[in-house]
Order: sequence, then structure tokens, then C-alpha cells
Amino acid sequence: MEGDQFTLVTVRLTNNSADPPIIQAWIFVLASHSISVVDVR
Repeated sequence: MEGDQFTLVTVRLTNNSADPPIIQAWIFVLASHSISVVDVR
């Protein structure tokens, strides 16, 4: 649940600023981590 909330916040940040590649990379890392956590679960 916490991870989902964090992802939501990140997506919202990206929506606010649709240009910074750093944030996109951060989202990619977050998504990868989320997938890993889900996989482990």
C-alpha cells in the first residue's frame, strides 16, 4: 500500500512537470523496485 501511494505521488509529480528525464528515470527505478517487491511477495 505504501509503495502504491509513493508511485502515485511520483506519477503526479511527473504529470506536473512533463519534461525532466531525471524524474522519468526515478519513476522507472521505482517501477522496477515495485515490480521486484511484488515478485517477492
